[in-house]
Amino acid sequence: MTDQINFKKYKDLLYNNEGSKNNGNLTPVYGPYEKLYLNDWGQSDIHHEIVQAFDKMNIKQMKPIQQNSFLYLTKHYNTAMIGFSKGKSVSYLASIGSSILSNSNNKVESCDIGPKAIILSSSLRSCSLLEDLSKLLFSTTKNKINIVVAYESISVQHTIATLCNGCDILIATPTGLHNLLTQTKIFSYSNLKHFVFDNIDLLLDIYKTQIAYFSQLLIKLKENKGCSIQLISASVKWNKEVDMFLNQLFLKWQYIFGSPLEAVRYMKIGFNVVLVEDDKLEKILRKQFFFNLIL
Repeated sequence: MTDQINFKKYKDLLYNNEGSKNNGNLTPVYGPYEKLYLNDWGQSDIHHEIVQAFDKMNIKQMKPIQQNSFLYLTKHYNTAMIGFSKGKSVSYLASIGSSILSNSNNKVESCDIGPKAIILSSSLRSCSLLEDLSKLLFSTTKNKINIVVAYESISVQHTIATLCNGCDILIATPTGLHNLLTQTKIFSYSNLKHFVFDNIDLLLDIYKTQIAYFSQLLIKLKENKGCSIQLISASVKWNKEVDMFLNQLFLKWQYIFGSPLEAVRYMKIGFNVVLVEDDKLEKILRKQFFFNLIL
């Protein structure tokens, strides 16, 4: 019989320096930062108005990927969330919203027309879902969080007019954002603190030209002294193209996987199949076979 995969060998995934399981949690985390984990939202610096919104939305417990990602997000670390696990959008929206609300008294240049966060997603449908989720999260906040959308189905002039009335979070399709940035000269990046690539695997597969433009733009912005834009990515799948793209942008990054098997798959950690001799299903089939012979 071959050996089972031994995750204990990979301390960056599951185990701390003492060799014990990291917080007893099975969600793998890989990257340069210390292990950060929450049992519930109350252990974080999440803004109390976001917690109130969670209560109205009947969000009571944290999903595993939220428990393992939220502190990285709130600490402004570049964070990549990977896998089929639900809750990735809520995690980064709650973090961005908390940051905006906590810094709402900070002075910003009123003449600057530009958002504090840009969320780029792969389709009109996914953008619409993010827009609806954002409105649910921020609908009852004392200080209003302004959501603006940039879709190819909306004229650039209309989007600019909406931006002029104030924008905290800009949700956009690649074509919509590309049109906005290339057709106007008044768009400002001075207040930009967060840039999210939602469904980054699909973005790179479908919108190569636009993503190459955004990549060059972000690299140029990050070269400016004092620029501190947090980069966030979320995806179901992971591949070499995504990894190469993020490495071009992230000075440091943290991967949070939805499950150990996804970590094994994407981090290319080898493992062996366990052959079980006393398989219950085989016994049942064998008994059924002999029973049929007797009949």
